[in-house]
Amino acid sequence: MGLFVLMLLTIPLTALAGHENYISGPLNSGPEVTAACLNCHEDAATDVMKTSHWNWNLKQTINGKEVDRGKKNAINNFCVSIDSNWPRCTSCHIGYGWEDASFDFTDKTKVDCLVCHDTTGTYKKTATGAGHPDEVVDLVYVAKNVGTPSRFNCGSCHFFGGGGDAVKHGDLDSSIDYPERETDVHMAVEGNDFTCQTCHATENHEISGNAMVVSPSNQTHIGCESLSRRPARRKPAQ
Repeated sequence: MGLFVLMLLTIPLTALAGHENYISGPLNSGPEVTAACLNCHEDAATDVMKTSHWNWNLKQTINGKEVDRGKKNAINNFCVSIDSNWPRCTSCHIGYGWEDASFDFTDKTKVDCLVCHDTTGTYKKTATGAGHPDEVVDLVYVAKNVGTPSRFNCGSCHFFGGGGDAVKHGDLDSSIDYPERETDVHMAVEGNDFTCQTCHATENHEISGNAMVVSPSNQTHIGCESLSRRPARRKPAQ
């Protein structure tokens, strides 16, 4: 019983009121959910399609030469290359159905809204399903309960990249989903209670910052100095 209560307490509670009035079933696939979202959020998919989260590449200058580099064409020492295993690698893509090089990056219904905006804690992608939702997911329920992205949403891919917890990024793992202050003073509720977006400032779905492995030129660099230029977050008086 105690474990069940703990699980309930750790589910993100940032749902935006009112979506239950705009979403109705049945919704049988991810693209059907996205089509419903786009009825109101007309520009959302267009914004997403301009980002490296969608394209998995970034135009940048390295050693004086302009290149188009990213997860789409990089070779690394933990996942090797997506060309060797499209459906598994693209299970962490913010889209549906990137199974091979023929994927249509212009199809707005292929954008996965739920992976970033689910607040129920029940949404998940099939591990080898090229980004499609697991068949056990109640898409109508999740679509009715969407909200501001939390650490849970970001971590569903970034904590478990490379096939396991902390495999790809040694400094990103599930311990910072709800960390103790001793683990991460910035993310801990008893510390600064930062979200990922506190540092990775986001505008029109464009998220600042890039991992060095896909951006050796340090494109869209972020750091503590960028945070210091924004208004301080103050906790209410106790």
